[in-house]
Amino acid sequence: MNQPTTVQRLRATTTVDRHGDTVDDWTSPDIVDIDGAVWAPIQNPEANELGRQGVVVGWAVYLIDAGVVDVAARDRLRWDGNDYHVDGEPARYRHPFTGRDVVEITTRRVEG
Repeated sequence: MNQPTTVQRLRATTTVDRHGDTVDDWTSPDIVDIDGAVWAPIQNPEANELGRQGVVVGWAVYLIDAGVVDVAARDRLRWDGNDYHVDGEPARYRHPFTGRDVVEITTRRVEG
């Protein structure tokens, strides 16, 4: 098992586009460090959208006894020099064998 590491949570600011719609702006996101993250790979099939072939790289991120963690489905996580989209709302549960609080975050990064 890998050692816990620090991950950064990125949250977009918002701006108004030329049509007057509020949109996410990732040019200078709000960044918060989260300690104690453990990463595990997720097996994903190849992504084939709009005639392009790419590989989806997915990771499950586990935060043990992290307390209140402010991560939402529209956020990104930065780890090891890469940004990953949070894929859905984080799951919060008590581990059935250890009784410890766990936050599980599914992420994905699309290449190609």
